[in-house]
Amino acid sequence: TPTPTPKDETVSWKLFTNTEFDYSFKYPPTYTVKEYGSDVQVYEPSKQTPNYAVDFYGQRTSATLSSIIKDKTDGRVLSEARPTTINGLSAYEGVDQGMISWYAVFVKNNSTLVEIKFGSTDKGSLQQDKAALTNTQKLILSTFKFTN
Repeated sequence: TPTPTPKDETVSWKLFTNTEFDYSFKYPPTYTVKEYGSDVQVYEPSKQTPNYAVDFYGQRTSATLSSIIKDKTDGRVLSEARPTTINGLSAYEGVDQGMISWYAVFVKNNSTLVEIKFGSTDKGSLQQDKAALTNTQKLILSTFKFTN
C-alpha cells in the first residue's frame, strides 16, 4: 500500500518575505506581522507586545556563526548554546538571557545572521523552553528559509 503524503498544515498560511535580509517564513492568516527596522515580530490574534509568538532579528555580519555564539555565551547573553539544524541549515539554539529568557535559534547564510526568538517560553532551561513551544511556533520555524 502507498504511504500517505503528510498534510501541509501551512498550505493556507500567508508568506512573509524580508528582502533586506533575504529570508521568508509562513504564518497563520489570523496572526499579525509587524516590522520594526531589522526586527520582525509575529503576533497571535488579540495579543500585543511583549507577547509575540515569534521574533526574527536580522543583521549583516562577516563573523562566523560559531564566533557569534561564543561571544554571546561569553557575554552571558546566551546560555545552553548547542548546534542544531533548522530546515537543513546549520544553526545554534539556546536560551536568550534578555529581560525575559526566550528559546532562541541563530542561523546564518552568507553575511546574514537571523536570530529567531520564541515568546512565552521563559521556563528557565533550554529543554523546558523548547518543550514550551506551541505547535504553531514550531510550524512557523519549519517554514523559515533564506531566499538568496
